Amino acid sequence: MKVFFGAIAALLLIFMAEASAAILFAQAFELCGPGGGPPPTSSDQCSPTTLDAIDPQGRDIWIRAVIDAPPAEISAPAGLFIAAKASSDVYLNGVRLGASGRLASSREEETPGRMDAVFAIPDGLLQPGPNWVAVRFSSHHGYLTLARPVHWIAIAPYAEPAAERLKDTWPSLVALGVILSGALYFAVIAATGAGRRDPILLSLLALFAAGQLVAEMVRSLVAYPYPFHDLRLIAIVVTSAGFGLTLAALVISRFIERAKLKVFTVVAVLIAATIVLAEGFDAKAAFAILAASAASALIAARAALRGDRQGVVFSIPLAVFTAAILIFQGIFLDAIFFFAVAALLLVLFAAQALALERERRERALEKARTHELEAALQRAAEPDKPASIRINGAGSVTIVRAAEITHCSGAGDYVELHLADGRQILHNGALAQLEAELPATFLRVHRSYIVNTDFVKSLMRETSGVGALILSSGAEVPVSRRIMPKVRDALA
Repeated sequence: MKVFFGAIAALLLIFMAEASAAILFAQAFELCGPGGGPPPTSSDQCSPTTLDAIDPQGRDIWIRAVIDAPPAEISAPAGLFIAAKASSDVYLNGVRLGASGRLASSREEETPGRMDAVFAIPDGLLQPGPNWVAVRFSSHHGYLTLARPVHWIAIAPYAEPAAERLKDTWPSLVALGVILSGALYFAVIAATGAGRRDPILLSLLALFAAGQLVAEMVRSLVAYPYPFHDLRLIAIVVTSAGFGLTLAALVISRFIERAKLKVFTVVAVLIAATIVLAEGFDAKAAFAILAASAASALIAARAALRGDRQGVVFSIPLAVFTAAILIFQGIFLDAIFFFAVAALLLVLFAAQALALERERRERALEKARTHELEAALQRAAEPDKPASIRINGAGSVTIVRAAEITHCSGAGDYVELHLADGRQILHNGALAQLEAELPATFLRVHRSYIVNTDFVKSLMRETSGVGALILSSGAEVPVSRRIMPKVRDALA
């Protein structure tokens, strides 16, 4: 598992190293006062600042930055990229490139722009050496106050930002398919009513993971207006908390015998505390999952130390999952989480599938034992009260012990009774009426046949679904397709 995580991280770092060579990031940022007027043209109007300190939330401001372009570093067509929770109006070397949204000093007048915007740079405008960028930001429509609302400003080959992000994140769609398949599989199992608790929790666990993956990936799929970014961050934290709480509930329900609610409450408080105390929404999401997975790993490990094999099955992948969060803190949610979740869910799914199969075998064995007991009781009762059948023949009545009958076959308005000593007696009556009089050891296997199961040696089944019973007398009795399952269960 660690090798898998390490390989993913290495590939990501290689990609980032290659990609960074084609991107020119802005630097030397300056804050230039309120927006509304013309763009600032010199540093005399501005004061130095940093990218992290630029905050247009509830404001209308101008900023300046410099982008140093080495000769021939960027080939045409080039674009200036803005990733910020704000509407933006952009100038490069004094030339206006365009605006995203309508900027204003009030919420009523502003139209939100895109969270990720790109502006085409005309040929010849980008010069080798320093290039000055002036950006007006306004942001009045958010739901949250972010610590770092401006993510980056850069020049790169022109492309739609969402499409560029999708190039990096599309492998997560594979993980999404695995996660959703697991959610559907266990939802179906839960709907059958067999072992409902764990399948429901596993299905919810997969759904929360899928919800978080969709919330993470939506930025790579849709060019949304910046207020939606706050809703996306809220969704990421909520689904992370839901994932953690469901994981804890699954492990607690399986390995804690007493005070389940108390233990779950402690874990829930721990998750809530990490969400409140962590700075930044990525940190809130990651630490909520970390708290739940670490607590779950400890609970499963405690069960493993007490000799519970399922504790071993759960504790090892949970420990690896927890370690991955700690090792890859900076890139865990972006590159590791969904593959780690898919791997974790596959292990949990396999463990649950084995548990369900074990329960199925135990139920089948219990059913077989019940049938054997019922048959034994029936046989034990027969010597005390031997079941006898009154046979109406042609002008005569014959009394036959049921234990001597191997099978009965319908013959028009008559029934042929086949006895263990080879005799055949014709009964003037209906097969259905005779069936009601026979003891429980007799089984209707065909619309025209009833057999005494005490004389059955074997059951043969054909590919068409029909079959035949071989009796100890050598007779062969057909079994209809419709009744075959019932016959198999009775003879199990």
